[in-house]
Amino acid sequence: MLNQAESSNVKLDFNGSRRLVQGHPWVRLEDLSRFAPPPLAGTLVRIQDGQGNFLGHAVSDGPGQNVPYRLISRERRPEFDLAFFSARVETSVQRRGATALNEPFANRGFLRLIHGEADQLPGVFCDRVGSTLLLEIKSPGMAAFEPLIIEALKTRAACQAIWSRRNGRWETVFSKERKSAPPVVVASRAGLKFRVRLDAESGPYDFEPGESARWAQVAAVAQGQEALSAFSRLGMWQAVLALAKCPKILCLDRDPKARELASENMALNAFDPGIFETDGGDAFQRLDAMPKGAKRFGVLVADSPAQSKSPHGRYLASKQLPELASRVFRSAQNGAHAFFRLRSGGMSRATFLGCLLQGAAEAGLAFESLPSPSAPLDFPEFDAFPEGQAGLWLGCLVKRS
Repeated sequence: MLNQAESSNVKLDFNGSRRLVQGHPWVRLEDLSRFAPPPLAGTLVRIQDGQGNFLGHAVSDGPGQNVPYRLISRERRPEFDLAFFSARVETSVQRRGATALNEPFANRGFLRLIHGEADQLPGVFCDRVGSTLLLEIKSPGMAAFEPLIIEALKTRAACQAIWSRRNGRWETVFSKERKSAPPVVVASRAGLKFRVRLDAESGPYDFEPGESARWAQVAAVAQGQEALSAFSRLGMWQAVLALAKCPKILCLDRDPKARELASENMALNAFDPGIFETDGGDAFQRLDAMPKGAKRFGVLVADSPAQSKSPHGRYLASKQLPELASRVFRSAQNGAHAFFRLRSGGMSRATFLGCLLQGAAEAGLAFESLPSPSAPLDFPEFDAFPEGQAGLWLGCLVKRS
């Protein structure tokens, strides 16, 4: 780890400097005034504008990374020691409110204690599940500070154990018990239960806890409505719709493993299996096959991936989202609520909205956009960093002529 005196200077061009001054926490390759391979991951550098004015300190993610530098401090002379990281952790914990520290272990559900760049710890994520902390550092540069971050968590966030994800596997890095095995935990969030799976390749949770504000928006208008969940995945949206007491829910997802886990999650939440109609076919074909005059849905959720493959061909949201939206809209009754989510895929919000407007026009109807819910307190966002937000989202009221 380099200290400030040993760190080198990295100069940005005009656009890169402007983005950083406006609050964005990343330095991209195209932001550099001249290209030079970044130093080894974990190296600290000073960021300057083209005239040599100080902008901040960043950590290198190393050669070959899409994001070579992540801003870690805008102070001129910070000491990147245990006190620095303890202060960052404590600020993050206190941001969640007094209950973050004071709840008894037995009463604790799920709470995100550190949310990456939004908490000024770039690429660092830490969740509290019961008495256990789950730490994941997605930045190769910040991984060099893992020992300091773990020590800060031990002193600033009360816990019995800390697990860290390293090279795709979860390992115990701290435990107050002699033997530490992966916690078998059922966490709770906004009235839903989900398992913590530390043996999972993609992530530890079936449901995405950061979506809880969107869950509430969907559930508020879904009461008693027949519903459609397209790309239902592991059952997150069908669980939300079941929680809202929808009498019938059509769930579309062609992945058999996802459908199996979704069934387990519905049983975990004690939902009546009779309300679900699960179809493993292609969402496009299933929606096209709905007979004319069939009863339309009162609430619809389409959780589209950026891309996917199937025997029926490849789906690219950048090209086919309008077609999907058109089919979803055609399945909606007048006055229905439709919700569209696009998982991260590089599409701008304006393009996303344009795709949905095109789909509505092709379906011969219009819609009125609903206000977007605020991010949960423990998943903070900031406007200068759209990359850190949980995908694109639009809720709308369907209007048939």
